[in-house]
Amino acid sequence: MNETPTTERGPTAGQPWRSVYIGAPRRLNGARYAMIVKRDEGEETIAPHATIAQALIIALEYRKEHGAAMFYRDRGDLREYVIGRRRLDTDVFEPVLRGVVPRTARIATDHVRALEFFEEVLEHDPRVFFDGRLLRNRPARTATT
Repeated sequence: MNETPTTERGPTAGQPWRSVYIGAPRRLNGARYAMIVKRDEGEETIAPHATIAQALIIALEYRKEHGAAMFYRDRGDLREYVIGRRRLDTDVFEPVLRGVVPRTARIATDHVRALEFFEEVLEHDPRVFFDGRLLRNRPARTATT
């Protein structure tokens, strides 16, 4: 498990890791979240109405010197993924979480399933990704007359 591209500038020739583009939001079920971080003077909302897919990127890029990054490699019947932060100044990758999905013939489907796994982890335990919390926004009530 120590083969994850932790200090290299992404995968090297000796490692079969490949970069994955973290695409547009996948789950469009309408759920929105407020992202709240702890500050010395209390709490601050950094994103008031983010989808879970947006929240994943915001959590990884919260510190301005980082960008979100994800890599994968094939391991038998599975695809192994690692998601984390890439330092913008040095391009060094800092892994946050690993996951595996069953490998299919459609790599794009596997990428989406991996991202949905990471989103689910964020939804249930945001501390894995950032020092804060998610608060699900309640739908606004409409008055009927």
